[in-house]
Order: sequence, then structure tokens, then C-alpha cells
Amino acid sequence: MVHADMLDPEDRLEALGAYRLEALLGAAPFRHIYLGTHSDLRNSAVVEVVTRSIVDSPALVDRVIHETRATNDLRHPNIAETLEVIDVGDPRHVGVVRPYLRGATLDQPRRFTAEQSFSIALQLVAALEAAHAIGVVHGNLGPSDLNVGEDENGLCRLRVLGFGYAHLAGRTDPNTNTPYPRSAYLAPEQRDGEIVVTPSDTFAVGMLLRDLLGGAGDDALAHLDLPGADDVRAAIRGCLAHDPDARPALTEVRKTLEALCPPELAAEVPAASESTATGPHKPSGEWTVVRMVSRPSGASIRRVGSASTIATTPYDLVVSADVPTIDLELALDGHATRRVRVATSELERIVDLPIMVCE
Repeated sequence: MVHADMLDPEDRLEALGAYRLEALLGAAPFRHIYLGTHSDLRNSAVVEVVTRSIVDSPALVDRVIHETRATNDLRHPNIAETLEVIDVGDPRHVGVVRPYLRGATLDQPRRFTAEQSFSIALQLVAALEAAHAIGVVHGNLGPSDLNVGEDENGLCRLRVLGFGYAHLAGRTDPNTNTPYPRSAYLAPEQRDGEIVVTPSDTFAVGMLLRDLLGGAGDDALAHLDLPGADDVRAAIRGCLAHDPDARPALTEVRKTLEALCPPELAAEVPAASESTATGPHKPSGEWTVVRMVSRPSGASIRRVGSASTIATTPYDLVVSADVPTIDLELALDGHATRRVRVATSELERIVDLPIMVCE
């Protein structure tokens, strides 16, 4: 447990909203994690207090709040529920309140069997697929963001924490020009300060699965001797590819893991298509084209209209290629991304927001 005296005085709090902050449980990138008690209900909860450096940048903290609420709309079994977002005070303080979960995060030393490791990774992939489908990338995954407990049948149950910080990973504090804390699990493009894309989460999946299985270095997982070991090693190598476009889709990683984890758990993990939001997700702002996910020979995006946009009425996109569809990665205001499929025939428009070209 981290002691509150270790924090900057401006970040030390005894209460936030209706919650009394009983103890500092730990510190993660961009937030301090407290055990809190509601003053009226006497219920314990985890209160993640956003650090002062983020709160002092209104656009950044508003983005954290937006993505946290959007992900919570999913009510996904492998994403930790958000009970409340607290935004109070002058100076401003922001906190995300979550249930107190049984189990522990993976930054606390634990040993798992290979099957348990595969089941944890499968649940992680399911959570990320669902988040990506609504345009939210985690972007800062690490062991402290994965809470693992056991159910009544002894099966590992994962909850992913810390959504809402993708646009901060690998970047610099605009107030001080100093780098934000960086997870060792950041993908190469994040370390280079590029926009966080969905394959950035795939890289973290590979790192975390490798760690769960006890591998490290160039000969990682050479010790594995179990059915499907070659497939696991190939999946991890693919996830850790330097080029985001060379990493496998999470659907491919899921298939590998489903064949290796306990059947009773694999059957319960929802597919991305089965995750439905409880409310509409209507982000404001402009979507930009980050990249083509796959680039067929001769494919290109052709601008139409003004110098800054390829959106025209009634069609949003023109692609000069003899292929039926193109997959694009989009970013909202240069932050969270989502993947869309656009028909090149111009007869079908999948994207429901204007697409702007990145310069």
C-alpha cells in the first residue's frame, strides 16, 4: 500500500464528494487509487482520483470523463463498472468511483497455470473488442489495470480498469512540457508520441500474455510444453510486431485463446457483437482518418470538395481501388479511435459522422 505522504501535497485528499477516502491503495498512471466509504450508505468503493496535472488541462480531463462514461455504457462483464463520476470543487477535483472488487490486480505477485493465463487473456480480448466497437481504446494497459478474482467454481474472472486515458499515453503534459508516466507496456507508436490506435491495445495483450506465462526476452516461452504452444508463441510474436498494421486482429487472437482455455469459460465470454450499450454513445467533435487498416494494391483516399475534407453529400468517402470495401482507423479529435468499414462503391455509407483527412 502506498502512503499518502508520498503524494504531492496538491494531490492529497481526505474526501471527494460524498466519499471519505480511508486509505491510499496505490498509484497508477494519471490517477491515485483510494479505498472510499460513502458518508450516507456506509458502502466501500474504490475511488480513482485523477492527478492534478490532468485536471489542470480541461480538455484532457473532459476526455477522461467522456471515455469512462462511454465504456461504462457497455455493462460488459469483463470491464469494471463505474458507479459515479465526481467532478467538484474549486480547485477542481475529479474522481471515478468503482465497486470494491474481490481479487487483486496483476501487479501483485501471483502464479497462474497456463489454462488460467489463457482464460485471463481471452477475457481481456473480449473487453477490448467491445470497447473498440464504440470507439474507445484503452491505450495504457498494464498489470495494475487487470483485476483477477475467482468465482464460486474456482474460475478466474477478469475486470479491466483504467479506461479513459488512451489520449494521454506516450504524450507530454501541456502545462509543464514534461512526459506523462509511461507504462512499460506501451506500443512503439505510443512511445513515439503518435495517435493511439486499436493495435496499440493488441501490443499490450501480447506483453501481458507473455508475462502471465512466465516468459521474457528473445527466447520468451521457449519453456512451454503443452498443446497449442506453437500457436501461442506465434500469437504473442504477432501482437508484439513493431508495425501496428502487422499485428493480428483481436478476433484472430481470440480464436487461438478459445482453443486453449477451459471450455466452460470460453463459452461464457461474449463476442464483441453480443455487447450492447445501455445508452447512446454520441461523442462530439470531428473524426479524422488515421490510416488504412489494410492497403490493397492501388488503394488511396481521394479528397473531394475543400482542401481539408473528403466528405461530400450524399457520400463521405471515395476510394480508388478495385476492392469492395476498405477498413479505416478513425480518431475523434485526435484521441480515441475506432475501426469502420466503408464500401468503395459509394452506394453504402457505414460511417455516421463526417470524416476529415489528417494532414
